Formats: sequence, C-alpha cells, structure tokens
Amino acid sequence: MNFDTRTMIDIINLNDKLKESLFEIVLAEQESLEYQDEFNEDVLLNSAVPIIKNKLKDFLFRKELINMELGILKGTINIQNIDYKFLIREVTS
Repeated sequence: MNFDTRTMIDIINLNDKLKESLFEIVLAEQESLEYQDEFNEDVLLNSAVPIIKNKLKDFLFRKELINMELGILKGTINIQNIDYKFLIREVTS
C-alpha cells in the first residue's frame, strides 16, 4: 500500500463524519448498480471512485485537516495515486 492510500485511510479513520459520508456514497452506488447483469467490484469502483475523489478533494482543500491538527499533511496527498480498492474496503469494513 502506498503513502497516499495509507495516509488517506488513516485520516478517514480519524474522522467519523468523513468515513460515514464515504460509506454512504459506496452504499448508494452499490444499491443503484446491484440489479445490473454484469455487477462486480470493478463496476462499483468505476461508478464510485469519481464521486469519492470529489469528496476527498473537497475535504482536503477545506480546513478539515487543520481542524484535525493535521495541517502538515495538506498538499502532500495525491488523490490520483490512491488505491481506491483498498480505500473502499476499509470504509465498508
């Protein structure tokens, strides 16, 4: 697991509101896709990742990290480098 993925998972685990929000995104996407003939984890990833990226981008660019006293991490996490398969598993477990 790379730095960006591990750091983002740690931040999510420290912020219950963010974790709940991401869980709701994954759940909503899963419910909307579950009746498709070709539903699998890859279909869910393709559907949920853009929404999750936007949510994380909004979170990182607001003052949430500063409020969590993690301002030093601002600008160090590359949203494009996160392994969303691991992140979604962590959020939904």
